[in-house]
Amino acid sequence: MNIKIQIGARLREEREKVGLSQTELGMIGGVGRNTQASYEKGQQHPTTAYLLLVREKGVDIAYILTGRRTTDDLTPDEAQVFDIYRSLPDGKK
Repeated sequence: MNIKIQIGARLREEREKVGLSQTELGMIGGVGRNTQASYEKGQQHPTTAYLLLVREKGVDIAYILTGRRTTDDLTPDEAQVFDIYRSLPDGKK
């Protein structure tokens, strides 16, 4: 499978995991819905700036780029704490 398509599919998976539309995640990342869609289709690579911005909303950029989740190297207890933290509203973190 093409690397752009793999990255795009993982980006879509992460967007859905955090419960955002293409428009919403695109706005967070500083791009429009069409650009967001092109990232997810594997037509374009997301920029570093975009990835750093969406990371702030709980998107696992390590997973997007490598296919390995940030939590892969954590113990089950550590992963659970990480997941709970990520599910908190911004003001509660």
